[in-house]
Amino acid sequence: MATRFYDPWKGENYENHKASASKLLILGESHYGKDAERGDATITLTKQYVSGKMNHRFWTNTMNVVRGHTGSTEKDREAFWHQVAFYNYVQASAGAKPRVAPNDQLFKNSEDAFFSTLDELKPQAILVLSKRLWLKLPGTGPKSRAGEPLEADGETRESWIYNYDGGRALATPINHPSSGFSWPRWHKWVVALKK
Repeated sequence: MATRFYDPWKGENYENHKASASKLLILGESHYGKDAERGDATITLTKQYVSGKMNHRFWTNTMNVVRGHTGSTEKDREAFWHQVAFYNYVQASAGAKPRVAPNDQLFKNSEDAFFSTLDELKPQAILVLSKRLWLKLPGTGPKSRAGEPLEADGETRESWIYNYDGGRALATPINHPSSGFSWPRWHKWVVALKK
């Protein structure tokens, strides 16, 4: 049982969810490399992207899939990232470089931190950015259960409900927004999640 090491990014307008229909938590899997040494890595890297000091397809694709369109001036980046929260589930470094899967124990050790982060952020929707992460998230228990399938364009997709102090959040996965990712293919599931 690990305590939280990586603090979540919480946009300045996250609490004002009327601007974005629902409070959305973007759930990534893990940090790696030198950035993984700092507990403020999620916040620092997101700030660098928002300010234009860093470009990275992960943040751009994530923004595009949620918004449903491309185009990212610094003003667009700010507006988007300041209305969402972003948290990496695994609370220890996954390794020295990308594309290294965290081991099962790292996922298991991160459960308590995940639920305490939900208690803090109180999201209404959780967009899970990886099928692997989706399969490793906590299953049925006192704080979680299967949700009704989401529907879009005649297709269905599984969902999960996570309870926290004072509410609950609906979660569903999409593919990891890295190379080979097509945001138009996955946007409909973001729309279905946020309904």
